Amino acid sequence: MDTGRAPERQYFNHYESNHPGTALPRLTVIKKYPGDASIQDVLSHEPVLKIEGYPQLVFQYPTDSSPLTFYGQTGNQVGQSVGPIRMLEPGATYYWFVQAVIQTVSNDIILNSDVYQFKVASGEQTPGTENLVSIYLQQILGDQFDQYMQLLDGFSPTGNLYLNGAPVDLNMLAEFISKLNNQKIEIQNITVE
Repeated sequence: MDTGRAPERQYFNHYESNHPGTALPRLTVIKKYPGDASIQDVLSHEPVLKIEGYPQLVFQYPTDSSPLTFYGQTGNQVGQSVGPIRMLEPGATYYWFVQAVIQTVSNDIILNSDVYQFKVASGEQTPGTENLVSIYLQQILGDQFDQYMQLLDGFSPTGNLYLNGAPVDLNMLAEFISKLNNQKIEIQNITVE
């Protein structure tokens, strides 16, 4: 179980290992209360967040309680939040898990992940999108990261990235890194502007 402290902006990352592209993931996050003595006690509570059919590998916890709708690459709705969304509370501990739902002709097959936990930081400064961008850039550039950072003396990422002139969000960046790590794509050229 992951028992590390989490920033106020919690990111969830999952990998499709059994049947890539065929599973419709469900993400469930549940708050732990003081009287909970076991994982089963925690899992018996209503979720603070439940997502069905999220089409990306990385998900950022919502910053408000508005219902969520997710769209696929063709513009069709593929997922949504289910029930109310409750905000994460500083200092609270949460448990989360992912279920992969593989649709078959007869009935759905549900594959359960392990149950993980995180604790929300209590008011101290926490890393934001800018730090995640730096971490992702280190993964993408590898040994060349320090060389490029020296060229960009004083550079501090804003959290805004562009790939071939188009804006890139953290989900797209995580997908890019996954393809790069799996050698499905390779970097041909890097331009620093």
